[in-house]
Amino acid sequence: MTVHKLSAGDGYTYYTREVASGDELRAKDRELGEYYHLSGYPPGQWGGRGAENLEVAGTVTEKQMQLLYGEGLHPRFGESSELSGEPFEKDLGQRYKRFSQRENVLQKRITTVLGDFERLQHRAPDVDERRRLRSKVGAQYFRELHGRNPASKEELGRFIAQHMRPAAQAVAGFDLVFSPPKSVSYLWGVGGDKVRVAIEQAHLQAVESTMAYLEDTAVYTRRGKNGVRQQDVAGGLIYTRFRHYDSRDGDPQLHDHVVVSNKVLGTDERWGTLDGALLYQFNVAASEHYNRHVMENVCESLGVATTMRPVPGKRPVTEIAGIDVAAIEAASSRRGQIQSALRILVDTFRSEHGYEPNRKQMIHLSQQATLTTRADKKHGKPLAELVEGWQQKFGSSLHLPVGEAALLRAQKARKALGIGASSSPFELSGLELQSVAVSVVQRLESERAVWGEHHVQAEATRQLGAIAGPRKLPDALVFALTHTVLEHHCLCLTADLPVPAPVAGAMTAVHKYQKAKRQLYTSPTVLAAESDLLGAAQRVVIPVATHDHFTRILGEVEGWLDEGQRSLAEEFTCSDRLLKIGIGPAGTGKTTAMRLVADTTQAAGGRVLAVAPTAAAATLLGQEIGTEAMTLDAFVLGANEPSEHFVPLKPGDMLLLDEAGMVGTGLFAQAVSLAAKHGALIRAIGDDRQLGAIGCGGALRMIDEDEPAVRLETVHRFRHPDGTPHEEEAAASLVLRQAPLLGTDDPWAFYWDHHRIMAGDTELMEHHVFAGWQKDQNAGHHALMIAPNNALVGALNDRAQAYRIELGELPTDTSAVLQPGARAYVGDVVVTRRNDRRLVVNRGHDFVKNNDVWIITGIRADGALDVQHRDHRGTSTLPAEYVQTHVELGYASTIHRAQGMTYDSSHALLAAGLDRAQAYVATSRGRYDNKIYVALETGEDAPEVLARIAGNTEGNLSAHDTSTAERALSRGIEHLGAIHRDLVEQAREQRLLAILAAQVGDEAANLYFRAPAWGALVHHLGNAEDQGLEIHRLVQDAVNEREIDSAQDRSAVLAWRVERLMANLEQLISESHRPLKVVPTEHLQRLSVLARERHHGIIDEPIAVETRGIKPWRRRLYGHLGDDELTARIGRCEEERDRQIPSDPQNKTQELTWEVDALRQERALRGTMSEDVYRAETFERARTSRIRGADTIVERLNDELEVRSLLDEREHETQRDLPEWFAPTEHLWKPETPEVWATQIQQYRTVAKREFTRVGAELAENPPAWLTDLGPVPRRGDRHRDWCDLAAEILAYRHTYNIPDSEPLMVPKDHRNNPIALDLKARATSLHKHSSLTTKPPLNQEERTIDRLEAELAAPGTAPTAAEEAIAELRRRRAGKRQPDPVTFMEQDAGKEAMPARPQPDDEEDGRRTLRERLARLQDPNLPKARRARRHDGPVTGPESEGPRLG
Repeated sequence: MTVHKLSAGDGYTYYTREVASGDELRAKDRELGEYYHLSGYPPGQWGGRGAENLEVAGTVTEKQMQLLYGEGLHPRFGESSELSGEPFEKDLGQRYKRFSQRENVLQKRITTVLGDFERLQHRAPDVDERRRLRSKVGAQYFRELHGRNPASKEELGRFIAQHMRPAAQAVAGFDLVFSPPKSVSYLWGVGGDKVRVAIEQAHLQAVESTMAYLEDTAVYTRRGKNGVRQQDVAGGLIYTRFRHYDSRDGDPQLHDHVVVSNKVLGTDERWGTLDGALLYQFNVAASEHYNRHVMENVCESLGVATTMRPVPGKRPVTEIAGIDVAAIEAASSRRGQIQSALRILVDTFRSEHGYEPNRKQMIHLSQQATLTTRADKKHGKPLAELVEGWQQKFGSSLHLPVGEAALLRAQKARKALGIGASSSPFELSGLELQSVAVSVVQRLESERAVWGEHHVQAEATRQLGAIAGPRKLPDALVFALTHTVLEHHCLCLTADLPVPAPVAGAMTAVHKYQKAKRQLYTSPTVLAAESDLLGAAQRVVIPVATHDHFTRILGEVEGWLDEGQRSLAEEFTCSDRLLKIGIGPAGTGKTTAMRLVADTTQAAGGRVLAVAPTAAAATLLGQEIGTEAMTLDAFVLGANEPSEHFVPLKPGDMLLLDEAGMVGTGLFAQAVSLAAKHGALIRAIGDDRQLGAIGCGGALRMIDEDEPAVRLETVHRFRHPDGTPHEEEAAASLVLRQAPLLGTDDPWAFYWDHHRIMAGDTELMEHHVFAGWQKDQNAGHHALMIAPNNALVGALNDRAQAYRIELGELPTDTSAVLQPGARAYVGDVVVTRRNDRRLVVNRGHDFVKNNDVWIITGIRADGALDVQHRDHRGTSTLPAEYVQTHVELGYASTIHRAQGMTYDSSHALLAAGLDRAQAYVATSRGRYDNKIYVALETGEDAPEVLARIAGNTEGNLSAHDTSTAERALSRGIEHLGAIHRDLVEQAREQRLLAILAAQVGDEAANLYFRAPAWGALVHHLGNAEDQGLEIHRLVQDAVNEREIDSAQDRSAVLAWRVERLMANLEQLISESHRPLKVVPTEHLQRLSVLARERHHGIIDEPIAVETRGIKPWRRRLYGHLGDDELTARIGRCEEERDRQIPSDPQNKTQELTWEVDALRQERALRGTMSEDVYRAETFERARTSRIRGADTIVERLNDELEVRSLLDEREHETQRDLPEWFAPTEHLWKPETPEVWATQIQQYRTVAKREFTRVGAELAENPPAWLTDLGPVPRRGDRHRDWCDLAAEILAYRHTYNIPDSEPLMVPKDHRNNPIALDLKARATSLHKHSSLTTKPPLNQEERTIDRLEAELAAPGTAPTAAEEAIAELRRRRAGKRQPDPVTFMEQDAGKEAMPARPQPDDEEDGRRTLRERLARLQDPNLPKARRARRHDGPVTGPESEGPRLG
């Protein structure tokens, strides 16, 4: 089973237009239901327990696919329910997001070019001109992204269309593809009608059983911001299932596409998004479940049996016994098609040109041959026609059994295996179950250091299936075995979250924040092996050589060694530790340093034995340093079972381990134990950033963290063509090697800048990889082709071989059959894939090893090969049986096989599924050139794929490191802050629901709550509350605006009204429009009364006396001016008149003279008035102005009182113990907040505060570089607390915004506009200023450590995990401290008890304790008990532990 994402929009059309009709575009007027009678696949079917929530079943229609997968709507929108008669709701939660166009690149460039055309040509371009301009710009952008020209107009057209679409698409669902093994599909395709019906039924039952398994195991939805909270799902999944018949090459391949919708209904009766991460996590376990069930069903219905088919480098595959899968695969290969097409093209070239094509022309012809043999989109064919074609191909042409003969052969194979019919289900006794559980754990230990429940279930299904054979394997038995393994044979690594006890009615389950199915486990064996390695790195022994020995040998070394190489060699030879490790990137000269180590050890009288995880790496190291060599497995096996070939180590010898990063922890620990037993030392060299161990790994990194390794930093491998060091490429390789701890980076800049990257679809990139390799080979360079999987490696091998055949370099008269069904000729390059010491080389001095590359010098009659090693020229003969099972063509390599190789140039094909370590290995094999070819799927581009690869940095951590990481993850303050904010949002939702219920009643409020737009209403009301509005009145005004009961979605209507009311109030409540904001409300009300009285008093003043013949002042031109204003106006006019220039055309002397005269007449009139009239006019002029002023005062006072009636200004106390942005409490004080929620949040806040304090103390103990702006840690108590709190807040901010720890600035430049960042910067400056002015010295290191220990004691934490208890006991044993009652690792409940937490120390006194007092307190014999954490469900007693600090 495979899992792929399905994009919203038109992503569903692949199933309704292409897939549903046989992989070709169907006619637009053809309906889906007609495909039973026409060519193509059958229509899709609804499935899943969640389909009942939508009332859908049976055949899916195109309209339903469009609604559900295209738009995220109800698939039956517009119809009515058969159950209730009501029309179906349109929305299923939030609709899919619609993203904007890619305006920043291609669209912007096209718009610019079209605009330039219009400006230059003074007209708009016509249709043909627009098309040419678009194509020109698109081709330029294509070259920038892909490093090459478009291969065709079609490719360019697809590229332009893709980049004119939105830059991102919402995820509409997941495509789960179920396909039975090849033998089942073959038998289904050629076995006849009865066989086909039986297999289809078996396949369908297996698919449905697997989907039910996923629904029971891996289906959750998410709630809260960024999905912080997990929610159970009501019912299950909603999916559509589409049946397909054939592969792209046209061979029988029965498979179903199960398209799972991203919409699920939570148990809270709200629609949400499926947590797709769990589908990926349980992919392998579900695949094993399907494989087991489909084979059981097929065996039962057809009377056949199963057999295991080996696959190189992978687990064996279960197939139907008696079906020759190898012959089927060989018949389906394109190898012969490519060779035949190339032969025809060469003959055509020869006839047209009259001469043989040269090497350059042959490259072009081979490319053309590959493209012409590529399978095209098929024309839809009825199933009957497909079956007829398959029977003809495999039966008549290839003489394989078809029809009844195929089934009879499979049934005879079952009889030959002695398997009879059995109807009883498979069972195991209790002891047998325990035995299988041990076997499961041993298998997991051999593959990884850490595992999850899904790993256990997958392995349990495999092992039980192998034991059960064709008998039915009950699912209950698989689950029982899984439970037994996890509970009795594993130790849990994942710590609980430090959350308080849930308060009834609020947060009802802690697991909502602790993601389900994410627990990690390990075993006592793994922990013991890791502990042995840590102990060996600390154990003091006698060194193999003295510094005098080293200095003398160093003086005899020819050539130059850098400082890192000299330091590494000296540490390896002169260190007094049993185990010493060295770490160096690719090309840093590790082998050169090891040669000096060997010479020094031998000069001191010791012997060096070179070992490595692979025979090729061991032999190469042995040859380079001149010592014996063997694989690490051979060394361990030989030590345990001595033979004539094994020479035991003796005191003073050195075991030199190369490629240590690829060694499993268990094997590593055994080698260390053997070296210690014989008095020898072990030295390990490797790179913890390259590909990890095949088994449980991470040991190299774990040892380095505990006992720092010697490091090589200077990369010597990369060279310019003239042989000078290529420092830029060396630096680029180191950037790619080391991912940032947080955030993202761009490790591809060098490769883009130097045109090393090319991109396109997989087959096109396969073609370019081969072309680049062949060009280098023809130029005499030693080149390597690298591909991400065996299928692409095989395709590249086929190309290279076909090319050489047509050049005449490979005679085809005699051939031999190789492992994957390929044929090899004299002169071919092959690679051996298995160590075999019986196949000697160089007269017994060497042997045939895995990953050795050979040239075929002869082919014997029985198929055996005479070969010569490509590097050291040694010869050997490979028997035919070995050739057919363990030899492949060797022109190309997988990434894992390429590790450790060095070539002149490399051509690496990368794809989206790779990780950063694989990309680093693939791009660092060439000395002079490393080219990158990016394989793209539909809708991808090169920068996107490369960014995905760079971001995929899941390391192979040890169990010790995972335990530490899991504990840190459970206590990460950024996660605790996210949980606190989610709790506050839930409390707000309950508060707003209570306010709404007070206005409309509980029953009506419930209708709002269940409406699809309830979230939008909460959002708008929350915004109003944040702005200080009085929510009761706002809700009342919105509800009473007009009738709302008839609305289909009441919440949507009310949300729209609230948003509009807020928009109207936005300016009114703005602080810039509130000059009276600071005046108390009581005083403001008194002022309002006085202002109104004053206003009425002015209006009620008596009217002026009669003017007795003088024109009233209101009718005179300047009568409104007061005396002082009148005099001033006269002065200004006279002054302006005097400044006029007679010759100026704009001269205004006449107008100003008239105005001066009029003003003087007004002044003269007033001088002639009687005293009563003059006073009356003056009073009335002032009265009008006073009325206007009084009106303004009354209006401003009323506006402020109106605003205050809309605002919630109830007095309250806001807690300031945590930053408000991190843990808000703004509205929790309001009485509408349910008390249970307020209590829950307050309890959680106490937990978060203690963790905050702990983190601040940790940062104060060892401040990182980005805390430099805070200055030293102050000694004064209050300032010290401020420093720690601010440091913790800065860390929370950086982690919340994914700022990497490698960023030295406290606040990066691109965050300077963030108000939170600005506040942090200002407070940091203030603290630093205090530190620079105070005369008290800062705290020293010892005092800061004491502070950290005290904060650790006060932090809440949770009970130690079983793994932490075991690690603590192992640490005590390493230190030589034995406890009376050591921890029993196999004990089921180990580590689950907890002691009460010690009360938080009282550090609030003015004076600080003396250092002596604090040390004495921490040395209290009762202290270890206080270090034990308490669970949220109350304290219980348990054994002591001095393990990692758990709180």
